Amino acid sequence: NIYLDGSIGSQTAALYEPYIDGEHQGVLYYSQEDVNQFVLEAHTAGLQIALSCIGPRAIEQALAAFAAAFEIAGRKNLRHRLELFVLPTEAQITWAISMGLILSMRANYDRQWGGAEGKYAALLGDRWKGTNPIGAVVAQGGIVAGGSEYAVTPLNPLKSIGSCLLHHNAVQQLSLYDALRTYTANGAYANMAEDRIGSLGIGMQADLVVLDQNLCTLSPAEIETLRVEMTIKKGEIVYAREDVLWK
Repeated sequence: NIYLDGSIGSQTAALYEPYIDGEHQGVLYYSQEDVNQFVLEAHTAGLQIALSCIGPRAIEQALAAFAAAFEIAGRKNLRHRLELFVLPTEAQITWAISMGLILSMRANYDRQWGGAEGKYAALLGDRWKGTNPIGAVVAQGGIVAGGSEYAVTPLNPLKSIGSCLLHHNAVQQLSLYDALRTYTANGAYANMAEDRIGSLGIGMQADLVVLDQNLCTLSPAEIETLRVEMTIKKGEIVYAREDVLWK
């Protein structure tokens, strides 16, 4: 994994238009030639690649590098990822999905910095509405693999799932089903492990948690209040609250 640009908070994510202060557009850490070479060599060697790109200029750089590598060496099935993918254009979303790239995104970013009064709006103006477009990706059939990016955001998948449902931009909100897939089956797929983890079924690892309430009956804001009663890994109980085994 390499970082192609910085962050929106530090005003180093690479934008096409200046930040709201009008002074600069962020930075790209590498030239297009360098990124193309890195991607081609890793792809040809059969390595799975993750490029971290936040601003649209960095996203464009990553997409161009993958397109060039695929043209030379073929697409293969390495399930390369674009990490973060915070402020893509609509065309970039379509391009990324058409190349089969997995988009490793953070709904918690919107939870912390989204909205008309949030940090994104303070630095980007109305462009905040296009940040973390998980709904647009899923609507087009793209695969979103969720994450938390601890310690930038809380290390709590229930909060992350709730954040998918509570996106400040309503058109980007996910259904509970899609949010759960983002943090289970899609993560397994991104790691080429969908044959053993990420879902429950015959022949799969028995990895699951037992919650104290049915999350399907709760509001999105209530999901993060759920308590884990028990954790099971490969069919073995690895955690249980003191009294849960005796109920």
